Amino acid sequence: MKVAYFGCDLFMGCLAVFAANKHDVVTIFTAGCQSNNEKLRLYADQKSINCIHEKPTKQHIEALEKSGVECMFSVEYPYLIPSPSEKVMTLNMHPTMLPNGRGATPLSWLILQYREDAGVTFHKLAPQFDEGDIVFQAPLTLDDDEGFESLLVKLHYKIPHYLNTVLADLPTYYHNALKQSGGSYWPKMTLQDRLLNWKKGLDDIQQVIRAFGRFGV
Repeated sequence: MKVAYFGCDLFMGCLAVFAANKHDVVTIFTAGCQSNNEKLRLYADQKSINCIHEKPTKQHIEALEKSGVECMFSVEYPYLIPSPSEKVMTLNMHPTMLPNGRGATPLSWLILQYREDAGVTFHKLAPQFDEGDIVFQAPLTLDDDEGFESLLVKLHYKIPHYLNTVLADLPTYYHNALKQSGGSYWPKMTLQDRLLNWKKGLDDIQQVIRAFGRFGV
C-alpha cells in the first residue's frame, strides 16, 4: 500500500519496517527544516520521495487521497494532522498506555510520576491529540534509574518492533480498534517543572535530572 509518513529523524527505523513489509512510503512530512529532520530529508532525497516541510492542511490530505495513499503514519510529529476519509487508515504512535497520559511531554512525566503507564500505543488520528481509537498497545517496563535518553533508546527499538507486528495484520488490528474513554491528560512541562529544589533529597534531585535529560534543569 501507499503510505504517507509524518515524523522526524528519531524513529526512522519505522521507514525500514514499511519497506520490509512491501509498502511504499510516497510522501514524507517533517516539522520544518530543522536539525532533527536532516536524516529524514536526506532519506527522502535518496529515495526520490516527495518531502513536505509545512504544517499539513486539509488540501494536503485530500491530495494524498487522490494520489492513492491508503495509510497515514505519524510518530513524534508535533502538528495536528487533519483526518482523511474513512477509506484511509491512520496510525499515530504515543508512548503511554492510552487513555492514560495524553499530552505533548509524556516521557518526563513517566520518569517522574507515572511509571506504570509507560508503553507503545498505536491509535487512529482524531480531531484532538491522542484521542483516537486504540489499534494496538503494549506496556513498557522502566528501570529504577531510567532517564530521558535511555527511555528514548528503548522506544527506538520497541516502536519499529511493534509496528512490524501491526503491519503483519493491519486490517484486523485496525477494524477491531477500541474507543478511548476516561483516562488522563498530562500538561506540558514548563521551565518551572525543571527547577531543582535543593531542600529535596539526593534521590529526588537525581530523578528530576534524569527526567529532563538533554533539555537540562
